[in-house]
Amino acid sequence: MEFKDALKRVEKTQEVKKAKKDNYFLNSGIAILPAGESVKSWIFTYYNEKENKVIQAVVDANSIEFKEPATPIQPTKKELKPIEVKTNSDKILEKATIEFKKLREPLSEIIMSIQDNGELYWHVNFITKTLCIVSVFIDAKKGTIMRVERTNLSR
Repeated sequence: MEFKDALKRVEKTQEVKKAKKDNYFLNSGIAILPAGESVKSWIFTYYNEKENKVIQAVVDANSIEFKEPATPIQPTKKELKPIEVKTNSDKILEKATIEFKKLREPLSEIIMSIQDNGELYWHVNFITKTLCIVSVFIDAKKGTIMRVERTNLSR
């Protein structure tokens, strides 16, 4: 499921329209997928800075589920503007996977997110069976790889 297609669906809901009237704004999109699978759902987070609350919407092919407002631990406080995203999430995942495969690590799960922390970027985390995280950061406007980081969790 492509990011922009899922976002279009959730943005049409009454829940999101009401949240936006209540000063919530989109601040991230996250997909979690097992090794070897394509993105089947997205989690969109809407943030209200004044109330320091988030609302999450889980979108899959057949449904949209909203979570109750909650207090975030470390919220991204910058609005994610989808109009500025010039890349396709499926192609970003392909590009990041090519980078990951160069390391020849056994893959367990992928966590893919998009956010704007002063830079609009895709953050694709490959979690390995050997407890490493390989993070690939890709510019969401240009589609270029910004950097690749490897972290060992078993130290």
